[in-house]
Amino acid sequence: GECNIQYALHPTSQEYAVIEVNPRLSRSSALASKATGYPLAFVAAKLAMGITLPELRNKVTGGATTACFEPALDYCVVKVP
Repeated sequence: GECNIQYALHPTSQEYAVIEVNPRLSRSSALASKATGYPLAFVAAKLAMGITLPELRNKVTGGATTACFEPALDYCVVKVP
């Protein structure tokens, strides 16, 4: 995925807080980003800066939707050793 997010959840009120956000990408994430055109590293960096997904425009849809919108993709990426 784009980042690792750790949450703290209050056991009775169900309120939560974000403790830590670490942007990190695996080699598979880079492959998926290149194949789909979705800029995973760019989005992860913006999330680390405190910008939310609804505030970012989705470059795959030409900015017509926000980054939290996941369009259907009509192809499959296969990673072979």
